[in-house]
Amino acid sequence: MQYLSIDFLILYALLGVTLFIGLRTGRGIKDIKEYATGNKTFTTGALVLTWLATYLDGESILDVVKYARKWGVIGSLDLVAFSISFLVHGLVFAPKFLNFKHCMTMGDVMGTLYKKPSQVLTGILSSCTAMCIMGMEITIIGILSERLLGLDFYWGVIIGGGMLVLYTVHGGIKSVTYTDMFQFLILIIILPIITMLALQHVGGLKHVVANLSTMQMQVFDHPIIGRRILGFLLLCVFQIDMLDPALMQRILMAQDKKQLRDQFLVSGAFFVTILASLILLGLISITLYPDTSIPYIVPHIINNLLPVGLKGLAIAGLFAITMSTFDSLLHAGGLTLVHDVIVPLCQNDKNQTPFNELKATRFVTLIMGLLVIIVGLLRIENLYSFMELSYLFAGPLLVFPLYAGIMGLKPDKYAFYIASSVTASILILSKLFLPEDYQRLIILLSICVDGILFLGIHAIRNKGFGIVNYEKNTRHTWRPQPKTWKNRLKPYLPTPKNIFNLSTKEANRLGTPYVLVGIVGAINYIFPGYMWEHHTVEGAALMTNLRVIAGLACGALIFKDTWSSRLSNYFPIFWHATLCFCLPFLNTFMLLMTNVSVSWLVNIAMNIMLLIMLVDWTMFFILSGIGISAAFLFYSQFVGPIQVDLDFSSGYFLTYQILFSLLICGLFITKGHRRYALLAAEKNQAEKKEQNHLEECRSTYRERMAVIKELRNGHIDDMPDVMRGVQSLKAQI
Repeated sequence: MQYLSIDFLILYALLGVTLFIGLRTGRGIKDIKEYATGNKTFTTGALVLTWLATYLDGESILDVVKYARKWGVIGSLDLVAFSISFLVHGLVFAPKFLNFKHCMTMGDVMGTLYKKPSQVLTGILSSCTAMCIMGMEITIIGILSERLLGLDFYWGVIIGGGMLVLYTVHGGIKSVTYTDMFQFLILIIILPIITMLALQHVGGLKHVVANLSTMQMQVFDHPIIGRRILGFLLLCVFQIDMLDPALMQRILMAQDKKQLRDQFLVSGAFFVTILASLILLGLISITLYPDTSIPYIVPHIINNLLPVGLKGLAIAGLFAITMSTFDSLLHAGGLTLVHDVIVPLCQNDKNQTPFNELKATRFVTLIMGLLVIIVGLLRIENLYSFMELSYLFAGPLLVFPLYAGIMGLKPDKYAFYIASSVTASILILSKLFLPEDYQRLIILLSICVDGILFLGIHAIRNKGFGIVNYEKNTRHTWRPQPKTWKNRLKPYLPTPKNIFNLSTKEANRLGTPYVLVGIVGAINYIFPGYMWEHHTVEGAALMTNLRVIAGLACGALIFKDTWSSRLSNYFPIFWHATLCFCLPFLNTFMLLMTNVSVSWLVNIAMNIMLLIMLVDWTMFFILSGIGISAAFLFYSQFVGPIQVDLDFSSGYFLTYQILFSLLICGLFITKGHRRYALLAAEKNQAEKKEQNHLEECRSTYRERMAVIKELRNGHIDDMPDVMRGVQSLKAQI
């Protein structure tokens, strides 16, 4: 019987383990804070996994593969967009939410900033967003049940949705987080396997690229480039994807800034890798199944390509990631509806009747889950309309007030209410009367209108921009002045003074072993030169001269301690110039001279890691940019036109070497930098403390000697005690 096969047994095991984890970890919930945030006791790893499981939903997997299959490599722009989005949010916006530690929801934050009505409005918008995305996900569960299991769509919705509602209502965020962790681990294991098997089946990446059409290879000339640029702006500039109530709740679950930063950086790296795998799977499917009438290509690949066992694991992975998004949004939707809408409306200063928020949240979550299951039974095919509808009002009305408020703009409820009213009116009128071709611009235009109105009204009412520092509890008004931007940009301009200061600061902060680097570099650039073969005499002479210059520069590092005090002031500049010449410049030049040979492709990775070991990330990108540009310019001037015959394998290998080297350095070497910098700072602090102590001793010594001089002139009786103090100071010095 089919329902007792190995693949189905694997799926049953997934559902059983998920239900067990959800019910067991959610026991003993005592109050609403524990139900909502788990009292902020989760580790960084747990937050990363639950964040990714919530952010990456089943519709995204099907949608990304479908669009890559249809439109080609332009989907790679999303890799850049998501990378920037995660980086900006993790380093700029997310840490500011720690100033609102008492908050459990996005509505809580808005209520703190702009009072109760804003909390209610945000709660309504967040609940609607959660309902829309849940409707999309429950439909995906039904479709997967139908396509992968042969189960009736409606039974898939009822059984899958019912199980998710059960443990989410019971255990709140604890059940959701721990089941998310388990569900995402299944996906992260199976997705690379699916992509790898599909790639092997078509004969490798080279065959995939060869079968792409001209349109599918286009990026900036692509017919849908406008849509991609719009998505890029919404993701990177306005951070609209972070307005998801479940994602915002995970930000508020963090304990400190470091945990938030690590959560976003690690999540971003994982998410971009997963997105790249999905885009590649979509491109592979063009060669694998050229029939364009296949509606859902991922279930088709799983059914027709994977062997028994792996097929069951892949089915479990797709169900797992879809369920993880549904339960997260169900919990966040029920919580925000009660905490941000019902409680503020039902309770006021006059009505002090006790209200059991925990029971109310569980009840509302149950009702919301049942309603979504009913919506899922309607089987709405245009799933993307759910996503557009979810952000139609939430994005324009909340982006500027929320991010401006948490960044420190003085809360102004009148600016918020007036801007929101006008924006909502414009949004509705645009939706009704704007032509169909321009409908996709509504969200972007509405956000811009709301931002202009919100910031303009705030500036008029406050006669400038009121700035609040929540950490120091200070306030001031900022007014734009002609010299403000000039003064702010001045430290970042590449003036000789700024270059000298930056070089000195970085060299002193890291404290590199210059002598050892000089010895290794001098040997490496002088002696191996005898083993290289050159096609022309001119090429041999040019490379000999460059190697001699590199060897002499490294030799000067060996004798650093013998430099005069005047020259030592310029040593940091010489150090970074030597690194720039020896590593990025020479290696890029040799890569061009050897027409991208395999030996120098390997050498590139080694030199990338070496450079990152010797400098920090800022200086790495500066030196790499200068060195690579100088190498191309030098080659074109002294050798000839640049003609690189870079075949597909060499290009793939070069890209892989660079990305893998940067990843390894980012994960491991950067931590060593931090530890080394910390030790160097502690050493400098100890030396400074010792120097201050010596200065104090010398000062006291001089004072005592002055006293001795006076005693010799008339107060000889106190001489022994004073002399003993002087001898003690001498010993300390």
